[in-house]
Amino acid sequence: PAEHSEKKTKAERATSEKTVKSGDLDARTPRYEQAFTTDATLEALNLCLTVNPHGIALVRDELSAWVLGMNEYKKGSGADRPHLQLMWNGASIVVNRKNKPAPLVIPRPFVCVVGGLPPDMLGELCDEQGREDGFIHRIFFAFPDSMPRVLTNEGMQAETLNCYCDVFDRLRRVRLNMLAEDPTVTLQLAPGVLEMFRDWVNGHYAEMDSGPTNLRGPWAKLVTYCARFALIAHLARRVSGASAVADVDEESMSHAIALVTYFKSHARKVYRLLDATPDERKITAAVAWLKRRPESMASAREFVTFKVGGVKTSDQAIYLFKQLEENRWGHTEQRTPPRGGPLTIIFRLDCRPIADRLQILVGGRK
Repeated sequence: PAEHSEKKTKAERATSEKTVKSGDLDARTPRYEQAFTTDATLEALNLCLTVNPHGIALVRDELSAWVLGMNEYKKGSGADRPHLQLMWNGASIVVNRKNKPAPLVIPRPFVCVVGGLPPDMLGELCDEQGREDGFIHRIFFAFPDSMPRVLTNEGMQAETLNCYCDVFDRLRRVRLNMLAEDPTVTLQLAPGVLEMFRDWVNGHYAEMDSGPTNLRGPWAKLVTYCARFALIAHLARRVSGASAVADVDEESMSHAIALVTYFKSHARKVYRLLDATPDERKITAAVAWLKRRPESMASAREFVTFKVGGVKTSDQAIYLFKQLEENRWGHTEQRTPPRGGPLTIIFRLDCRPIADRLQILVGGRK
């Protein structure tokens, strides 16, 4: 009996270890509440969502690593991209595996992916076979203009940071209060807000139909983003005491529309860069670099020294100067050094307002 008991104990221990290693979430597996993760396979993300039904953030420093890591454990034959697209839509997930008797059910998946990406790596977000699967259209881009790098003592004001954290704390308490009841709450639109939203959507669709074809995909997703922003804005205003109305009001919707309108300009920059030719990308890089230079000018030698636009020789720099001139970004100058010698070739960026320069390009490519 003692020997039988010892064998049984070993068998139970082995079964328990196998259960933990397989990732099954049973009563013996610790459940950790998380606000975010920095690295997770799709399978691990699904398990994480079962423990965190209110959603989780996936924070990656480099989003290109996130995309390149998809299906890495399935030799590239997995379905990570379409699965993540379903998560973006909020569709219920039911996962069945032959070695697990019970299905894994996630009724309301919510994953917020956030991270940075160098402009040259934007292409990694597209389907590697060149198909338009809609994955990149679901990504909301923030692509602000470059600013001069200056080290200062300025930072976020303590009062601003405290107010920001206070909003999150209040929203979290609202979420905790919901746990005891139905975790889903439906907010209605206040009178007149539906008409306001409809007018904006119709104008947005008209812009989508008449605009560049490469923007139709992301423009279609911006309607969903506008509705989500309205909900977020209203909840933030409610917990902050800025609104006493239960339903989403006109001010919250106007905030959402303003946000989407602002970020449309960012999306235009991103998709213009995605569709740009190698020469156009060099021009974009050169213009951005020249804007940060004193007097917005630089010599061919400086272009080579700093490898602007990837140039490696003076001939390549001069050819880039010619392309910049042809696209009306400025003009080339020749200067004689104070002590004599060969002429120095310099390109000076035209810093006139963009509207003035576009008048020159009427009828051509903008």
